[in-house]
Amino acid sequence: MTHANAPYGVGTAQRGWLTKDDVINTWTKTRLRRFLRKGRREQQARS
Repeated sequence: MTHANAPYGVGTAQRGWLTKDDVINTWTKTRLRRFLRKGRREQQARS
């Protein structure tokens, strides 16, 4: 896997006014786990 296209993704994100907090793959492991648990609880509540 190469990161040759990374500049294009970064440029697109910046034009869309995204910040580091908006991009999941920049989150810490703790924050990602919290986000995933929250979604799972909401899904279970709907069932």
